[in-house]
Amino acid sequence: MVGKALFEGKARPANSEGEADLEGESSEEEREEAQENREETGGRANRQKGWWQRGAIETNRHSVNMTAWVHKDGGTINQEKLTGIQQAWDCEEMKDECTVRLDGPERDYWLGSEIGRLGGYEFQGAVYGIDGANQGGKMGAGCCRLGKPDEDQSARVGREEEGTSSNRPELGGVALALRKAGVEKDALILCDNESVLKVIKKWIGQGGKATLTKAPDADILREILARLRARIEAGRATFFVKVKSHRGEAMNERADGSAEEGRVRPEEEKKWDQRTDRMTFEVKTGEATKLSVWTDSVRNAFRKQAGKAKLLEAYDKAAKHWTERVWYCRNQRWMQATKAGKLAARAGNFKEEETWGKECFERLEQEDLGKPATDTWSTDFLVREGVGREELGSWLKNKVIPWKRRRRLIQTVTNTFPCGAWLHKIGYRATAGCRLCLRIREERGENSQEAVQAESIGHIQSAGCLGQSEVVTAAHNRCIRDLLRDIQTHRKKSSGLTMLTLESEQTIGKLWEQEECGGICPKQELWEAAKETEMSIPLQKQEDEGPATEQDYEERFWRRRLDGIALDRTGRKCYPIEFKRKRDQRRTYEEQATEVAEKQYESLLTGLQAVGKQRGWEIKQIIFVGGTCGSVGEDVFNQNMKLLEVVESKWSAIRQKLARRLLEEHDKVLRSYFAQIYGGESQVGGRQGPEGKGPGREHLGLNVYA
Repeated sequence: MVGKALFEGKARPANSEGEADLEGESSEEEREEAQENREETGGRANRQKGWWQRGAIETNRHSVNMTAWVHKDGGTINQEKLTGIQQAWDCEEMKDECTVRLDGPERDYWLGSEIGRLGGYEFQGAVYGIDGANQGGKMGAGCCRLGKPDEDQSARVGREEEGTSSNRPELGGVALALRKAGVEKDALILCDNESVLKVIKKWIGQGGKATLTKAPDADILREILARLRARIEAGRATFFVKVKSHRGEAMNERADGSAEEGRVRPEEEKKWDQRTDRMTFEVKTGEATKLSVWTDSVRNAFRKQAGKAKLLEAYDKAAKHWTERVWYCRNQRWMQATKAGKLAARAGNFKEEETWGKECFERLEQEDLGKPATDTWSTDFLVREGVGREELGSWLKNKVIPWKRRRRLIQTVTNTFPCGAWLHKIGYRATAGCRLCLRIREERGENSQEAVQAESIGHIQSAGCLGQSEVVTAAHNRCIRDLLRDIQTHRKKSSGLTMLTLESEQTIGKLWEQEECGGICPKQELWEAAKETEMSIPLQKQEDEGPATEQDYEERFWRRRLDGIALDRTGRKCYPIEFKRKRDQRRTYEEQATEVAEKQYESLLTGLQAVGKQRGWEIKQIIFVGGTCGSVGEDVFNQNMKLLEVVESKWSAIRQKLARRLLEEHDKVLRSYFAQIYGGESQVGGRQGPEGKGPGREHLGLNVYA
């Protein structure tokens, strides 16, 4: 026997927070495995990923009681200490009892915490922690002082009739702290609500006019400002510091408890309860209804409801168009309904207006009858789901982004961008031909009389435009390079995949000269396997150069460039990666881009699969498609992320980052177009116009432009 038991405690089940962490950090297979394990053990035990990092001792819960053991040679344990340990284990409080002690071994711990590192625990003055509680239509404010628990305060915050918010009780906590602080000492106030600090900051120092007229909590803010002014006149300093909430900081936890005490105080003890004459609104979110005066959230609710009404209107148009184009042949209602119409009638989905309209829209998009499913192609583009429209909306709302860039995106989405084709359409140009292509042809001495492609938004966003090919290629490369770096960064720890082309794309010939790809098969063996398919693809040669030889086809094969390749030599996996950036106005953009990518590398895939089958390699082409206006198909993107063994919790963030990059590159290409047509400096160091304008501010990430 190596030890002895001191006492037994009742085992406790795992909390929901731990299970939420498990859902966020583990894959679907791991969660299923954990669920199966719980079912097999009857709920007596479970398995969790990374339990030792979180200190999740509930991981090994079992039906037997917890037992506290010590070494067999351990002396007698003081009964008082033993009782304290057992009481701590049996305590059912949701929060730890945090008491700051700045002597003994605990001093180093507290001075190393967030507030300690900021100098809060050694501040030469009064230190207050404030917090607010808002739950169940009631609000409470709390305040505590470091080293003086007898001065803890709480208050019920009134005026719930005009709606509740988290800011109002937090401001109440600030007012309580300033009341207690008086003007005798300097004060440090710790708050976990940044919005509250911003409200107070507006009144500090010089600047524009500040007014309480539109302040939602003017009654509390007026008291705060009056007390701050009194402290300034008395020569006392007041510091406000933002701290993280619910991270075990003693002052924040104590204030949170005091705020909860204030929230449950009786009605007659309310403070700041005088009503205003402002109109109130009911905002319904799901099953919950919230009462509020006019605020940004109410304004957003109005906008959201108006947007939903417009969406239903678009679906209604789609339903009418489906009836005209599909339900009855050529909209001849006296004739027998089509097969699709009969099936729809039997299913009865048309009884639900919103569901039926959405279904009609999706069916019309799939039919691709050459007409918009709703009224316009722009509406179809905006209504389309599953392609990341939320990032486009965020980009348009982001006031940090220069307005001209957002306006250009709106013009592109609504098909009103002032390119040559649009100017020709409204009568401002005699022809729709691309001026950039004509200019390059003249510079090369080529025949400028031949017809050129229309100067449409799709043309100037593609490498097919002779004047835009350089900047479009650069945009393509930046998108795929960023994407591959994110994939490499967020791979699972167990993944053996490595990206071989993180910095730049490489030709197939150079890749197969490297040891990694050469391990799949020798270069000559790959060519022999791919030769038949490669030579079936016509080779463009000048008439005076004679017939193409096998060497010509082989040279073309090795010159092909891969955007990326993921390789796992241990697991014998090889995934050639191709990225396509395409105009995304129509639904079929992804299918068309995928088809082009498959044909482009058909010979390589045929050869690799033939060789890989013999040697036990898994070969599959991975194709990413990004729309110029930020479209990224979620289903295909997630499938690719799973295949590339990326942590599932990072999929959404990587997709959003790619959509943001697509939008930024879309605008760079348009700025290059304007620079070449009207003068200025292009994004890749092109022509310098007469005005000498630069390329504008560059997005450095995290909404920073410089």
